[in-house]
Amino acid sequence: MIFLPIVGRELRVAARRKGTYWTRFVAVFGVLLVWLLLMAESGSLAVAQLSRNLFLVFGILSLAFCLLAGIFLTADCLSEEKREGTLGLLFLTDLRGYDVVLGKLAATSVLSAFAVLAILPVLGLPLLMGGVTFGEFCRLVLALLVTLLLSLSIGIFISSLTREARQAMAATFFSLFLLAGILPTVYWLRVILTRSVVASGLMFASPIHVFTAAFAPNYGTRNGPAQFWLSWIFIFCLALTCLLLAVAILPHTWQEKPPGNRRENNARARVPDSRDQTGNSQPVRARLLEINPFLWAAQRDPLSQKPAWSAAVLLFLLWIPLLVVSVAKPNAHQAFLACLFMAYALHQIVKTMAAVEATRRLNEERRIGALELLLVTPLPERDILKGIAMSFRSKFAPLRGLVVFTNLAMAFVVISWSGYLRMSGPVVEIFLVLFLGGILMVYLDFKAMGEVGMWMSLRSVRHRTAALGTIVRVMAVNWIAALFLTFLVISSRGLSEGTVATIFAAWFVLGIVNDVIVIGRARAELVGGLRGCLAENRPSEGKFAGTADSPQLSVCHAA
Repeated sequence: MIFLPIVGRELRVAARRKGTYWTRFVAVFGVLLVWLLLMAESGSLAVAQLSRNLFLVFGILSLAFCLLAGIFLTADCLSEEKREGTLGLLFLTDLRGYDVVLGKLAATSVLSAFAVLAILPVLGLPLLMGGVTFGEFCRLVLALLVTLLLSLSIGIFISSLTREARQAMAATFFSLFLLAGILPTVYWLRVILTRSVVASGLMFASPIHVFTAAFAPNYGTRNGPAQFWLSWIFIFCLALTCLLLAVAILPHTWQEKPPGNRRENNARARVPDSRDQTGNSQPVRARLLEINPFLWAAQRDPLSQKPAWSAAVLLFLLWIPLLVVSVAKPNAHQAFLACLFMAYALHQIVKTMAAVEATRRLNEERRIGALELLLVTPLPERDILKGIAMSFRSKFAPLRGLVVFTNLAMAFVVISWSGYLRMSGPVVEIFLVLFLGGILMVYLDFKAMGEVGMWMSLRSVRHRTAALGTIVRVMAVNWIAALFLTFLVISSRGLSEGTVATIFAAWFVLGIVNDVIVIGRARAELVGGLRGCLAENRPSEGKFAGTADSPQLSVCHAA
């Protein structure tokens, strides 16, 4: 038998796929475009300092890409095989667990690996400008590669344990969020409270730690080399452990489990009773059916928002002590900046999970064929879309209120303790514009997530593709604007308060315009109804008849 036959076939398929070359081109083109725009905004900054700023910004972009790769690429690769029933066919052959795991890893991660390798020459341009050493560049490349390996390994390990795409993506996101978000936040809180900058053992598992330790100011300290290499080795061993566990677990988890534990099924089917204004007991089911039948069907899944609640509540519980420290401890204004970044992270996490949920229902119904059966019923299409929108709003209303509360609380702190936080009057006004504008963007972004999510659910075959398309269309402009804003702040010297306020106002205006455009586009596409969207975006029969676009059948064919 040929060694690793699935890996060899998937690499040959990727070499013939047009998307492989287009991915590299788009990655390099996008990075060069951002490079030119940042250079245009650099002003009269010294070349050495400009190169270090560019190196930092592109390093952060690459790190974010490496962390997100596992969520959207490998988190659902094995669980999708389980749902389609093709994973059991692989184990009827002479294939072993490592053949399947490494084959799926090669099939799903080759594009991300090519994209990272393609942008490395652009990342090396600051090395030619000066201000960045060759050792610093090499350490950053090693940190990015090990972070990509960790993200993909965690995704494929989670995928070997789960069956549903939502569970796999949520568990992978929560694992990476714990390593890259919670651990650095706990470390930051300990530094503010104790003034001790010595990293603990748990920080070695954080990709953020190995990323920051790669830069010369941190690597040049007495313990800098040990901090970087210990963290790199620890993360590499953690990624290798996840792959080995996936290899060992997969042959024992592909079978259908007997229906012994029905707790989740009972939770899905059970709808609690409530009482109306007259005091009579009235089932929620009857009331929801009167409002919208599809709303009742969508509300029967109480587990859909639990991943978002888990990540948001955990971050919120870390945000509270930082906010208290910022107003209770003298000279702790750095804690308020930490609160600001954590509040922004909370916004992005909740919006990302909202995009995943907004695209789940219709995409799942379409995948299993239930949507076509639903369209045969007398239920109007507008009622189906209205029921999905109402369910999405009701499920995420508490989380939306949570992020709004963080903005209001920070605005209250700025107004009440401005002198304690060393803020002048114009600076207070800037922060108020930032917090109040953020509240407006929360409502607009959630509206856009609901509209665009339904549209992308009908366009995309896979749930992860629909979720990623929704996130890019709604939030990419906001992220790019935040990147330019951050670069402008660290590259410019002596920005006036009026200039900063104008920049923030332009940021919000750009976000509002983008939301209006994507909402209008989604509504225009949905005007034709569900039948029109399904007919327009239905894949051809040959596409899933064993070609490279069908990972399940292609892997089975390789076996």
